Amino acid sequence: MAVRGVFVGATYAVVAAVVLSIYMTQWGLSDGSPRYGFKKMITLEAYRPFVYRLFMPAAINGLAALVPTAIAERIENAAAAPPPDLEGGKIMNLSTDEKLRLKLHRMQTSYRWADGDYVERLAAYGLMFGLLVAAQVCLRFIVNSVYDMPRAVSDFTPAIAALFLPFTFLGSGYLYDFADVFFISLTTLLLLRRQWWLYYPAFVFAVFNKETSVLLIFAFWAFHGAAFGARSLAVHSAIHVALGSAVVLPIRWWFRNNSGLGMEWHLGENVAYYLRPATYLDLEDIYAPFIMFPTYFNVVLVFMTGFLAFYQWRAKPWPIRKLFLVLFFVLLPLFVTGGWLNEVRVFYLCLPAYVLLSIHTLFFLYTGAAPRLAESSAQE
Repeated sequence: MAVRGVFVGATYAVVAAVVLSIYMTQWGLSDGSPRYGFKKMITLEAYRPFVYRLFMPAAINGLAALVPTAIAERIENAAAAPPPDLEGGKIMNLSTDEKLRLKLHRMQTSYRWADGDYVERLAAYGLMFGLLVAAQVCLRFIVNSVYDMPRAVSDFTPAIAALFLPFTFLGSGYLYDFADVFFISLTTLLLLRRQWWLYYPAFVFAVFNKETSVLLIFAFWAFHGAAFGARSLAVHSAIHVALGSAVVLPIRWWFRNNSGLGMEWHLGENVAYYLRPATYLDLEDIYAPFIMFPTYFNVVLVFMTGFLAFYQWRAKPWPIRKLFLVLFFVLLPLFVTGGWLNEVRVFYLCLPAYVLLSIHTLFFLYTGAAPRLAESSAQE
């Protein structure tokens, strides 16, 4: 049991490291952006609406403040120094300080990190890695809450799902994306299990990370609306509205003078993108240079993602189907008007439900039978 847990945890860590490296190689910490670059985010000088997403800046600054001054100075000095010479290419011959200089230099070149704030940058890097691992753990518990499957399926499905995350940040990547994946996975898990005293604090953190998480109220209505009485439904709805408003409204008022708008608006660019025939044949080297994969509006990928969700549709648990459909159609207008081209990360709220639908499809294809449901709320 313990050995299996260590092996699964190691798998999640390896997958998180791979996904984080792909993300950093493509987007770094957005230092080149005048609107949401790393320095602007952690100093709360970013444009609206990006400055509203406060969890990561607060967590990064908090972690950086815990680093002893001597260690912080050592890191900053190493980042400012030139990389060491590798005689014969042997890293093992380097001292600890030289290895630190070498690794920071590689981050500067591979991830295009700007100068300065390296304690905060490493805090962000470590936090994003940890959030990716934690998101996989949450997805594992979600699978176990809905399906009665072999442990190998529930153990490794989250890792496989996480390996496909790079498809979702083709159009853009932001400091708070992996926190978004984690909090959505965590709140969905707690929502399925009806662990309200944990769910509502997690809901507050999710909204603190990204204001669109207020739309989790639709997940609550979709999954529990038919099972709850009118009074309970009204109470929980009121709690969602009260907590969401208590986070969103003060933040918007506080940063009212920051540059930018309360919401990104890209309807014109998106319509032009949708009308471009090449959009549906686009390829991109997502994982490695010159190794091409279809982008998210490519007809091949559209078919594959649709097949995973909708194959044997009527055989899939109705609460999960309803959860997916409600969230998808709530988010679709935001994607069309506020997303940037193929910015499917807008649909992260759908991710747990989509994973559950996909598992059902793959299990049926491999076994010829639908998976059994667990003794959980998914049977409502």
